[in-house]
Amino acid sequence: MSSPYARFKTDKAKETEGTWVDFGGFELKLKRANPSNKAYANLMEKLLLKPYARAVNAGTLDDSVSGPIIARILAAAIVTDWRSELGDHLIEGEDGAAVPFSQDACEKMLADLPDLQRHVQAEAARLDNFIAEQREADAKNSETSSTSI
Repeated sequence: MSSPYARFKTDKAKETEGTWVDFGGFELKLKRANPSNKAYANLMEKLLLKPYARAVNAGTLDDSVSGPIIARILAAAIVTDWRSELGDHLIEGEDGAAVPFSQDACEKMLADLPDLQRHVQAEAARLDNFIAEQREADAKNSETSSTSI
């Protein structure tokens, strides 16, 4: 039997500084998407919930409107970095060239790729990515892999 603390206690550093999430071939460093992330909550309110309250509440807000807004919010308040086989802070762009991480490059990628955008939203809200015990396991795995190289 597991303790509720083991299952639901989050690592505040992972929530606020971000945690690396594997997207298959590249990784994004994500902060947690919840009300404790004030930048995220404020941007959601300012850019989406207030201006489009009626459509959001009715579930009629079109993806062509919400997609670019959500891309902007995620790039500004959730995604803090990326990495791939090309190196730290680099990811392969649409043309195959290396793209250094920036908020603008991230926003463009998320706006261009709505399925990735939805996946980032889901992973940033996923509790398991921010559980305190997972950080300890990640640290142990990192130590093991660095000593075996």
